[in-house]
Amino acid sequence: MDTLFFNDQSGVGKIMMTFHQYIEQLEKELQDHPERIEIITEITDHIKEAMAEQVLPEKEAIAIIVNRFGSPQELAASFRQASLPSPYQVKGLFILFNMGILMVGIGITLGHHLGNIPFFHWAWQALAQNSWWVLLVYTVYWSLIGYLLGKEFGNQGKKLLIETVRLSILPNLCVMMIVLYGIMPMEWFRSFLTAPFFGACLIATILFYPISQAGFYFGKQQAL
Repeated sequence: MDTLFFNDQSGVGKIMMTFHQYIEQLEKELQDHPERIEIITEITDHIKEAMAEQVLPEKEAIAIIVNRFGSPQELAASFRQASLPSPYQVKGLFILFNMGILMVGIGITLGHHLGNIPFFHWAWQALAQNSWWVLLVYTVYWSLIGYLLGKEFGNQGKKLLIETVRLSILPNLCVMMIVLYGIMPMEWFRSFLTAPFFGACLIATILFYPISQAGFYFGKQQAL
């Protein structure tokens, strides 16, 4: 039976594993990967081909092959990492999602005050009656952004978090200025834009970065 040797992750020594056990362990590590079957088939064929090409004693040939591929855990980790979106894609996704939320809010506002479609009136009333919950959910959303960036990218996610928050907050501040300067009539928002709620929105906007940073550190700890 083919036997594989590779250094264990603790660095204590070498672990002996058969080819069959190696593939079984790799399947276990990739059990949640969407392309698990294709990866296992490709790696199995690749290792067999590489073993057939080695002009060395069997154990030495297999040791060289495993040193190239790494342990099942290391190989699976590389495939999981390759399937993740790039940092720039993640940043763009969060920024676009935030812009989408903002545009939906603006659309409901304009539709309620300038249109006659019942849906916009219903949506406006729902927002007015649950404004504090909307603010809470939006605040939790920023904490979740930090958590996901910390968990997926570790220390490298810190710069990404700063850029994401900075670029996402700017449209929010622009909308607040539009309302404050009367470009969009303040009277439109009197049904729920009370002084306490407006103050809470302003404070939450200022605290979005510290909140997302707290989520980032928690996510980074979870990834360790």
